[in-house]
Amino acid sequence: MDLLSTSRLFHDFLDQRRYLRNVTPSTIEWYETAFKALQKTHGPDPQLTRANLQSFVVALRRRGV
Repeated sequence: MDLLSTSRLFHDFLDQRRYLRNVTPSTIEWYETAFKALQKTHGPDPQLTRANLQSFVVALRRRGV
């Protein structure tokens, strides 16, 4: 079984939201902005662990986001 990269999984998530959930373009843009922030914190293809995501949220909250 091949493991998919986090970036690939994120693009699949966007497609599902766009075409199956019919979210607005501004919601897609918000998702993309959040993912770019995650990549800045944890690298271009971040490993999504509970600890990494929690530290990311804590860092955002500290910055007032």
